[in-house]
Amino acid sequence: MIASIMVARQASIGLTRRAFVAAAIVPALSPARAQEQMPRIVFAPALGVAQDFRVSHRLHDVPATPPAKVEDAVSITYRLSATALAREQDGYRLRLLVSEVERPGGGSPRGMDMVAAAALMLDGVPIEMLVDGRGFLKEVADWPKLQRVLDVRAESLPGDSAVRSIGHSVADRQQNAHQVAWHLAGAIEAMNFARSYFDVAKQTGASTISWNSSPIDVTVEPAGADGSVAMTWLSPSGAGARATSQGRAVLRPDGYAAPLTATSTRAGWRGSVQEITAIKAIPAR
Repeated sequence: MIASIMVARQASIGLTRRAFVAAAIVPALSPARAQEQMPRIVFAPALGVAQDFRVSHRLHDVPATPPAKVEDAVSITYRLSATALAREQDGYRLRLLVSEVERPGGGSPRGMDMVAAAALMLDGVPIEMLVDGRGFLKEVADWPKLQRVLDVRAESLPGDSAVRSIGHSVADRQQNAHQVAWHLAGAIEAMNFARSYFDVAKQTGASTISWNSSPIDVTVEPAGADGSVAMTWLSPSGAGARATSQGRAVLRPDGYAAPLTATSTRAGWRGSVQEITAIKAIPAR
């Protein structure tokens, strides 16, 4: 009888110890379980399939004491069709076509910048762009030929000679095929910035990354059912900051980012200048 009691007590003590050890292990494993696996987004567009987006570019002054309504100094929207034609040089050759350009406002120099001028001059003119394997812009294909076309189109821009000079600056012969890519494919570049922040973050949830020696607060959400990943970013303002930026984007499984909204604010002549880029996907018919 006494022996039975002793065996029962030892078994009870053993169970209690195992339960204590298990309880100690669970908290240690919880953070690992709570950390979502980082989604993987790569640039992998379907060859020959056009992806259509509605792009909006706006620029306005933000004075120190803003009025009730801030009017855009530059405002332009357009449709962008991007088609991956082929794999080329460890990347892709993209065909970009700008169409359905709308430009609220007048034709004064104040209503024009290089992004708006490029959209107006590219309206209906297909161009080909080389990108690397990540989808980042490399250079415009056959830039000398396109340069001549844009030079002619700059003369037809609505407005005075100052407006036309902005158009000619896009086609400036001092710019090479790589340098001009940003002006001619600003929407693709905006998507690439969002994907760059995502690649540097390397984890879901909130984190602070270093971008060109500046801190950027990034929040990456878990992947959705379709594989898309939503993220936000914010560069904290500070005494030494020359510009601030913030935005939100949904990174698609094919590597494009839409919807996307990116806002950057920098010092201007009369306060601050704010630039807003918005991109929305146009569903296929």
